[in-house]
Amino acid sequence: MKASKIKNPEIVFICPRFYVSRSFTLSLGVSYIQAYLLEKGIRAPQIAQKDFNVYSLVDDILKHNSPLVGITCYDTTYYVVKIISQLLKTKRPGIKIVVGGPTASSSDELIMNDCPQIDFCVRGEGEYTVYELIRFLRGGIPIEGINGLTYRKNKKIIVNPDRLLIKDVSQRGSELDILPSPYLKGILSGGEGAGLLTSRGCLFKCTYCSAPPITQSTVRYHSTERIISELRKIHDAIAPAQRPNYRVSIWDDNFASNTERSKQICKAIIDNKLNDLIYYSELRADRTDKDLLELLFAAGFRHVNFGLESAVPRILRNVKKLYCSDIPYANMRREEKYLEKIKENVKLAKAMGITPTVSVILGLPGETLEDGKKTVEFVRELGIKSYYHNHLILFPKTELYNTRKKFGLQIRKSDDILPCFVKHTYDIFKIPYGSNSFESKLYYMVSCYFTEVVFGSWGSLSERGLFSYPAIIFNNFQQWDNDALFEWIRKNMIISAPLCFIYRQDLYKPHFSKTLRRLMVTKSIPTRECYCLTTDNYTKNNIGLEKFKLLTKVKPQHKSLYPFSFEIISLSQADKLNFEPKQGLEKESEVIVSLETAEDVGIFKKLISAPVENPEESLLARLISLKASFVDGCRWLDKPCPALELKKMFVQPDNTIKPCMHGGLIGKVGQNHDKIAINLRKKFEKLQKERGCKTCPANNRCSKCFFPHPMSVREYCSVRRSSPHISKIIRLLVIMKDLELQRSMGVLVNV
Repeated sequence: MKASKIKNPEIVFICPRFYVSRSFTLSLGVSYIQAYLLEKGIRAPQIAQKDFNVYSLVDDILKHNSPLVGITCYDTTYYVVKIISQLLKTKRPGIKIVVGGPTASSSDELIMNDCPQIDFCVRGEGEYTVYELIRFLRGGIPIEGINGLTYRKNKKIIVNPDRLLIKDVSQRGSELDILPSPYLKGILSGGEGAGLLTSRGCLFKCTYCSAPPITQSTVRYHSTERIISELRKIHDAIAPAQRPNYRVSIWDDNFASNTERSKQICKAIIDNKLNDLIYYSELRADRTDKDLLELLFAAGFRHVNFGLESAVPRILRNVKKLYCSDIPYANMRREEKYLEKIKENVKLAKAMGITPTVSVILGLPGETLEDGKKTVEFVRELGIKSYYHNHLILFPKTELYNTRKKFGLQIRKSDDILPCFVKHTYDIFKIPYGSNSFESKLYYMVSCYFTEVVFGSWGSLSERGLFSYPAIIFNNFQQWDNDALFEWIRKNMIISAPLCFIYRQDLYKPHFSKTLRRLMVTKSIPTRECYCLTTDNYTKNNIGLEKFKLLTKVKPQHKSLYPFSFEIISLSQADKLNFEPKQGLEKESEVIVSLETAEDVGIFKKLISAPVENPEESLLARLISLKASFVDGCRWLDKPCPALELKKMFVQPDNTIKPCMHGGLIGKVGQNHDKIAINLRKKFEKLQKERGCKTCPANNRCSKCFFPHPMSVREYCSVRRSSPHISKIIRLLVIMKDLELQRSMGVLVNV
């Protein structure tokens, strides 16, 4: 008997990610739609997020031979959605593209006018609308009757009426159980990190928030029984040893919208012994009390966030944080009480062992520079480890977007159309980011990107495998009028991965950032994370240095959090420094030590082999005090040379490619990344034979560096054989640097 042919899916979903290091692989919102379609007998795969370039992603989509592609869109990912849509239509003109998510709900006509490749937008909840769209494409129902859909007809964009919110009106308190569960239907296995929804919507009408126009300021719930069944599926998918460190995010707009219900869920988690997982949720301070916090802790919640927004009662009134209508300023008691509840609940949470954070938004309507400073000072006085330091963004269809002129707020479109740039009523960047802000964690991440990816220093992100993608770094590159170059970039860079540009000070042109921003858009480069470093040699306090300075982040809506600089100092010069930390070096700079001369090599050998008489005054202690790392430090580890996977490509002015700062030539622009990597692996096999690696006592603890500059191969092999603990020393520097950063920043560097 012949096996029946598997029918092609009628829709394929993709949710482009914000950043390369995004933690989850599948979208929970899309999974809900998949579960509903499965109940209707429709196969609808979701392509998991991984290290795709735009071509490999589009090829993966087209392999499914589906007539319809669904793409989730946020303002910050619209540029990627546009590039994917254009490439899909180029390769298969007849394919249909439907866009969903927050941007499709708030800016449907805007993006369809800007991107003619988008055929449909689903506004609001997608389960019913997507199903009816599929029925229309089958020829079953007229498109005019599909509520919540925006589409094209006769070269015009048609906006159908909004769809009513999904709910089972006969089941009060479990209105959402009418929708099948993505976990219980097998769409999600439980180990994807997708999190959980116990409710949809929020009762409040904050004027800046995109939720009220979509959920109409109502809340609908899943039953406690449904929630426990889903949590058990997640719980059972995680190995017992991993559960104490496995985080389950509750993605409700406000988990405590109904305090008694939240307590009931916590008790059920405890009773069903599901509290050995780690939970996170968003709460409102005025809906949270001591009893709830105690139950949250007992249920396994170890991190909660309170939406503060502003510590100035007048500003809270302006954005309707507590009142849903315009109320005169005469009595601010309710807003003042809200701020008191923030203080009270933060103090209680900390005492119980829960890590509380708060989120603030600077630039809110009516806010002055002094108001913003008061908010940040309020956060500082809370004594919390971390907080979210946000700047106001205006989303179309929100109340504040419509009333912005009343408050003197202005917007202009970005080069990508979205997100919109907001001109605030004061310079929000005059309020510095707190040392405990998550933006300071961003500083740490960017710093690690440069020290580990650009300079080759082994660090915590490399250790955790968070930089697994091929990074492209342009070194003094000038030939930007070459279409073939941009085609090569698109084919070889991972979506949303950073691009880096390094220029000698005398080669850098002031207009470079503006030119590059324009090229990112016009040449459809799938990232907006671009950085430019200038480099210069100078002498300070008789110390010869090469200084790399971050001039600008190419994304214009963000200013650099810190004056990034990286100072390269030879090991012999570092050895001559007094013990005073960073003598002669900038306090804000990252110190990176290089081996350039025979003297450097001699000192390095002594560092890794000789016993230390005075450990506290040793060179190693000095390097730790400098929070220093080594250029191309990966060569001293017990992991294979990163060049084998070609995780970095340094593009030279003549279009040749090196695998690292001191590496040799391995290919040219135009050659495929994977083919270059294959050739490198072949050379690696030959290299091992030439060096006699298989019979070497250091074989299992040597990285077998391709280009051990400035050492000869013979000298490098000798050092690796004679120094069995060298990788531990390099890792010690990494650990000490991490600990020092955690102390100085007041945040956990657990990214």
